[in-house]
Parts: sequence; C-alpha cells; structure tokens
Amino acid sequence: MKEDRATGGFTPEYLSSLHESMMREMRALHEANPPWGLTMPQFRILFIVHKHGKITPGELAAMLDVTAPTITDIVNRLAASGLLTKERSDQDRRVVYLSSTPAADKIMRDLFAQWSMTYLNLFRSMDAGQRDVVGRGLEELLAAIRRCRSSTPGEAGGEAAPGISCSPTNPGVCPARPGSAEAGPGTRSRKVGGK
Repeated sequence: MKEDRATGGFTPEYLSSLHESMMREMRALHEANPPWGLTMPQFRILFIVHKHGKITPGELAAMLDVTAPTITDIVNRLAASGLLTKERSDQDRRVVYLSSTPAADKIMRDLFAQWSMTYLNLFRSMDAGQRDVVGRGLEELLAAIRRCRSSTPGEAGGEAAPGISCSPTNPGVCPARPGSAEAGPGTRSRKVGGK
C-alpha cells in the first residue's frame, strides 16, 4: 500500500474500501432485522418522504438517482399499506405529492430510537480507550467534512480558499484541523462524553 502523507498513511483506496465495508456491515445489521417488514428500498423511500414532508415522485427519484417509473411500484405498495399518501396539486392536477402518514412517522421515530440503541450497544462493546478513539475520530471526521463543505463555493456559505477542494472530481487538500501542526495554534474538540 503506497503511503499518502496528507492522510497519515491512509490511501484513497483503503479509505474507500473501509467506507464500503462499514456501509455493507451496517446494511447487513439492519437487514437482519428489517424495520417493520420493510425492504431496504421501501425504507429508503419512506425515510426521504418522512424527512422532506411533501415531495413529488420525480423529486424522490432524483434523490435516489433512479427513474420515476422505478419507484412507482414501491410507492404504490407503501400507499396501499397506509404508510404514504398521494395528493394531487391544486395548481396542476398532473402533479402528485407524496407524504408520510402518522403510522409511517411513528415507524421512523421508533426506528431512529432503535438505531440509537444499536450505536450505543456498539460503543458499549468497546473498552473505554476504544470508545474514546472512535468517538474522537468521528468528531474529527465530522469537523473535517464541515470544513470542506464551508470551503467549497456554493455550499455552506463559503468561498473556497486557493487550491482547496473536497470534490472527488477535483481532489485537493481541505483546510487543516484547528490545533493541528498544519493549522498552527488553536483548540482541539472535546472528548466524547464532554470530558
């Protein structure tokens, strides 16, 4: 493995593989206990509709990067199950809006609580040192994502600093973490648990 000094020895291939493995394992964990009998495609649609409140099938398809006909059967099954409603626009009768029902909203609340417990149990399975390392690492990753977003024009309100890009199609170096040797003096983020 070729060392990349800017990422502390982690190559893009390794990081991509790690991310894919984590996502695959989390999907397998959730698919082993499907929420309320929902398939993963049904859950993804329900999650997006729940999050956005009111959305057209075309907007939903664009968010999922599929064609509208691809989601039609799933949307129809969710509507027949009482989890989605379809409502025509008053301004343009050709436009249909999808909304989640109170039953779907309850499923989402329960599912988020279940996921919180899953993550809590994963943390409980680690010793204190591992929890601290993982917690700090996740906080640092989130901070790096936010710095990159704020340094990318058109996102999170920032002008990009010269030569900085977090785009995979225009890779560059994101702003250094406050408190790092690259950034100069500053403060580090708090420990997990506020300690």
